Amino acid sequence: MNLKLPLILTASTVIYTASACGPFFQPSYLVPGNAYRFSLNKSAAIKRFVEMHRDLLPEPFAFQLGTGKLEAHRIDFAAAVKRHFSKLSYDEQNKMLSKYMEFVGNWFESTDLKLMDTYPALPAELDEFKLYLAGFDELHKNPELSTIPENWQKLLALPPERRHYRTAWVHFILGNHFKADCHTHYDNCRNAVRAGFADTQGLALRSYTLEMRYGKNPVRLLRRAAEAELCNSPLEFLKNADRYWINSLTDAQYLSLLEDPLCREFLALMDTSDRFNKMIGSYPLRSADIRACHAYCKGDIKLARKYISLLKEPTLLSVYIEAKLARHTGNTFLAVKKLRQWLKMAKHVTPVDKNALIDVYDDYFKTDVEKDVYGLLGSALVMRHDFHEAAEFFYRSGSESDLHNILEHFFTLDEAEKFVAILGNSEFDRQLKYLVSRRAFRENNFGLAARYLPEKELPDLKNYIAFMENGNDKKLDPDTRAIALYNAAKILRYHGMELAGTQEAPDFFPGSYGTPLPYDGCKECRFNKITGTWTLCREHWQWHRGDSTFAFPGFNAPKDHGTVPKSMRYHYRYRAAELALAAGRLAKDDDLRAVIYIFGGNCLRKTSTPEADIFYKLLVNECKASLLSKLADRQRWFPVTCVPMNKEVNHPTPLAGMDAVKNLIREIFPSN
Repeated sequence: MNLKLPLILTASTVIYTASACGPFFQPSYLVPGNAYRFSLNKSAAIKRFVEMHRDLLPEPFAFQLGTGKLEAHRIDFAAAVKRHFSKLSYDEQNKMLSKYMEFVGNWFESTDLKLMDTYPALPAELDEFKLYLAGFDELHKNPELSTIPENWQKLLALPPERRHYRTAWVHFILGNHFKADCHTHYDNCRNAVRAGFADTQGLALRSYTLEMRYGKNPVRLLRRAAEAELCNSPLEFLKNADRYWINSLTDAQYLSLLEDPLCREFLALMDTSDRFNKMIGSYPLRSADIRACHAYCKGDIKLARKYISLLKEPTLLSVYIEAKLARHTGNTFLAVKKLRQWLKMAKHVTPVDKNALIDVYDDYFKTDVEKDVYGLLGSALVMRHDFHEAAEFFYRSGSESDLHNILEHFFTLDEAEKFVAILGNSEFDRQLKYLVSRRAFRENNFGLAARYLPEKELPDLKNYIAFMENGNDKKLDPDTRAIALYNAAKILRYHGMELAGTQEAPDFFPGSYGTPLPYDGCKECRFNKITGTWTLCREHWQWHRGDSTFAFPGFNAPKDHGTVPKSMRYHYRYRAAELALAAGRLAKDDDLRAVIYIFGGNCLRKTSTPEADIFYKLLVNECKASLLSKLADRQRWFPVTCVPMNKEVNHPTPLAGMDAVKNLIREIFPSN
């Protein structure tokens, strides 16, 4: 009687299987979509935006962060004294500084608006400090003042060398006071600093933040925000503009932004709403690849193609999107061409076209876009049946399950061995070699299996080979051969995952079961909770059988070299049961045969009760002289509840010989 692998899916067969982290494994090769999702990296996109549009922005300037207000007064006045009176002694310079700082300290704390009358007598070269404080008092006296304070007008009329330290301060405070015209005053403040006027307090950099708060002109706001980004300001207005600002614009304001070339490019970058697509009209657009990306992510293929056609030169992002579009329409040839173009372009990345522009994710982790391109290339080449080159790209991408499926299904064993023979000794490389070792074991190529098997598993392999050789040695007596095959079966039963487990379905070595099988959740498949079996739809029944023509229909379908049906969990237990069946047929002693049949049934009783019943019937009908057979007949099932028998069939320790069999029987039935 030949023991066949069962086609009924029991409850244990459908235990959740391990997560397959690659997106392309069979039969998903033909699906035009991509399991990797991607999104625009805002930070990288903003950097590209600023770099790409330097011609529309002023030259970057390293504005300083600055110090506290009182400290800035001290630093500026000391510098002015040294500048104008360098020939005076240190003590004389310090006396002027002390007088000024004593007054400023009182001025900060006092509410007396006549305090300026007590300003110390200082040389005319230092008048800018007095005029600044007096002008500030003017604003304090009259908060509704609609003109520039008279003292500040005098200050700004001084020659540049006489107002070096307070020009930027005046323009900054004017921006704070005259909020309706803050853009002009803050511009004047920053321009003064660019021209070389002092900015000890860091007011130029701070002016960007306040302009974002008080400004009303959307064009000026966006331009200054981009300018701040170019100057390495900590301001994040651009990054958050889509959430807090763009959506609140009226159509008239939005149109004013579209009319400005820099603002238009920013909207192309950040505004994912349909308003941009409706109002852009025929305006020229440098960031058309960004719009193509937004359109593709929304599923608007026609619009994505339109924006790509607007580009004068291809970018990394546009070529990436074109490859996606080609996959979407099933144009594998074009997809491969574009992906190869991307890899060639990526070697010469410029600051304005970085591959960091998009973030690519699988279900759990962020991955590098270049690895995604390798994976896409591998997928496209698989669809063309170019498995060897596909394997190379999958290896570069780190797409584990894709490469595993090729090594287990679409390479011959010799091809798989050649592929891993040139690999290094990284953890991933060792994993692939171990995969080939387990496949070689399943195909009875034990020499190749031993070459790549981890050292800790080698003793089990050597013992298995030795037991199989003895079991097939016709010079030995039948019972000795039966014991040898039985011991080989025990190794398969308890070390089968390590010796023969598949990397992908059904085992997902080393046997972590987290993701449901494809039919778990299918509306047409049904699971019977009482019998623990599945009734599958036609499509998933073909998948369950491992029918390769399902994934690659047609006469040109590649051969599937898979050695195990993809849904056959615990396949090594069935192989162990087959060995037990062969061992039982060899055995002449009824007790030995009974022990072997109990072990064979125990291999299957949890996964396939109908086939375990085959061993039960053999035990009862062919081992009648054994007490184990009679006990099984009384219990109507396998007698594995008794401790000695349970220990024997549930432990990989080999059976030493016939004496061990008889000792086991005496231990189970001491009264006999």
